[in-house]
Amino acid sequence: MQDHNTASEAILQAALCLGAKGLAVFPVWGMVYGSCQCKKGATCGDPGKHPATHHGCLDAASDERTIRQLWKKTPGKNIGAATGAGFFVLDVDGDKGRNSLRLLGQELPPTLTASTGRLDGGTHHYYQLPSGYELKSSAGKLGEGGLDVRSAGTYVILPPSTHHSGKVYSWNTDEGFDWEAMAAAPDWLLKPIDASPHKSTNPSPGIKQTIGGRNVHLTSVAGSLWNKTGNPETLRQALHVFNERDCEPPLDESEVDAIAASIGKKPTGSPLMALVHRDGGRTNGQSDLVGSIPVLNRKELKHIPKPDWLIQDLLVAKTLTVMFGDSGCYKSFLALALAASISTGKPFAGREVIATGSTLYLAAEGIEYLDERLTAWEHAHSLEVDGVFVSKDAADTVLLRPGLVEALITTALGLPECRLVVIDTYSKSALGVNENFATEVTAWFVAAQQIRDQTGAAVLILHHTNRTGDYRGSGALMASCDAMIEVKSDAPRMVSLASHKNRGYQPFGTLYLEGNVVPAPTETNPENTSLVFVEGNSEDFKRNRATGKSGPTKESNALLLLRTFGGEAGLKHKDWRERFMAKTSLSISSFDTARDVLVARGKVKLVDGFYIAVSQPEGEV
Repeated sequence: MQDHNTASEAILQAALCLGAKGLAVFPVWGMVYGSCQCKKGATCGDPGKHPATHHGCLDAASDERTIRQLWKKTPGKNIGAATGAGFFVLDVDGDKGRNSLRLLGQELPPTLTASTGRLDGGTHHYYQLPSGYELKSSAGKLGEGGLDVRSAGTYVILPPSTHHSGKVYSWNTDEGFDWEAMAAAPDWLLKPIDASPHKSTNPSPGIKQTIGGRNVHLTSVAGSLWNKTGNPETLRQALHVFNERDCEPPLDESEVDAIAASIGKKPTGSPLMALVHRDGGRTNGQSDLVGSIPVLNRKELKHIPKPDWLIQDLLVAKTLTVMFGDSGCYKSFLALALAASISTGKPFAGREVIATGSTLYLAAEGIEYLDERLTAWEHAHSLEVDGVFVSKDAADTVLLRPGLVEALITTALGLPECRLVVIDTYSKSALGVNENFATEVTAWFVAAQQIRDQTGAAVLILHHTNRTGDYRGSGALMASCDAMIEVKSDAPRMVSLASHKNRGYQPFGTLYLEGNVVPAPTETNPENTSLVFVEGNSEDFKRNRATGKSGPTKESNALLLLRTFGGEAGLKHKDWRERFMAKTSLSISSFDTARDVLVARGKVKLVDGFYIAVSQPEGEV
């Protein structure tokens, strides 16, 4: 059996993993020695299932910082997840629930499923909700009971939580929670429980909440209103209306105001509404629009210029570009190389830099590796990069954090000719945004567009692929950006860049790059190395992909080492060979072959006992 500390850490890591997948989670009281962890212990009427936070599912969050804070206050608890945001759960309570399904004469479509831990085999079935639908939660209204619907305003318990039976909740797949494994909700399941477009989840007028249920009801209503409006004053006023309509007797006005103030402190569940009510947009429900909007006639329209290339036939200025690929396919290396080229004017893999300037690099991860990669680029090109500015705090990359977009715009405008803003990565900068929901993705891109429009810089967004190899998340991502570049690395240290979308311009042809091992000395490791990518060719890429060999040839590595450490003076045979073997781990015979090939091709010459690299175009070996 796991000790308490180990079990607590396992629950926390599971919660963080679920949050990283875009699921809003919160702590639920767990089980200890057969009793609930709450103060009631063995006398608890809902052991291992009720919230351990003040506002229950309204406290649910998906960002790492909030999840850690929630579980720090309540370690070792079970995991709850708020339902109703794009999905709902059908809770089949063991034998009774399965009998109801048989009486209904319907089968449940295969979907993401979890075993609940009931001794008679309870299950949770996760289904997508159609866009724009809200679904009422219900208990026992389907069939003959034993079938509960967990949707808006409620929650479910998630694996690996512990059931009061002692058994552990578990997923039906090794991958665990997966949005793509959720099937669409079947019509027969939606219709009997009243799912309809934009249907309110609030009780109908005439259903009165009495003493004991008024606070819970108004808190639930407040959470729903806050997610829809994001406006504190609208929330307060509306909550008083619901108090008078739904509560018997109504709560004191001060209590209603306190509920509204408490819920109004939470980040709105709608990122789009957070942007609408941002200072400078609409504040407290007041529009900043006066009179008519400006329009252009045909003559004026002809004089609206298209954005120019920032890097010829690769990256367009003043655009939102998504660069996506698998983890480990060198996206960060390439983004830094683009920034270095823009800073120095050095062509990127032979492609001309049209406008030089600085880059604001928003590093949500891997900041500790950025300097050595820039150092390697400087060694390879004998140039100094002084136009790359990196965010210090990962929190300053979360775009929907209140006030951050304005701060980033101010920062970029304060840099010398800021041409590029890199967001590394989309998933980390979109904490709290469910990347599978179009509205939330669109809201994030609205923020990114504000940065583009007000700074005049291109915004490069690094993103990951899903299990099928396509970009991850909603199709709204592709619709919202101006350009998309897919990065593939099917062979070690070789990548290809392919244009999938390039608004206003023809997509560029596939660009092949190979990574050379280059010295990147640090204070603690003077022998440290990194990779620098130069232009390659398709035949090498295809050959190495088929054979699984490293991308850069031994000849290109030998030549790069000679250039880097020999410069114009060159290196003695022994020094060159030792550096080659230390950096590539290849044999003496491999070095001898590479040396002879380079000399035969006229890329290297021997002068007075020193081997000297002959000047040549970048990437040519």
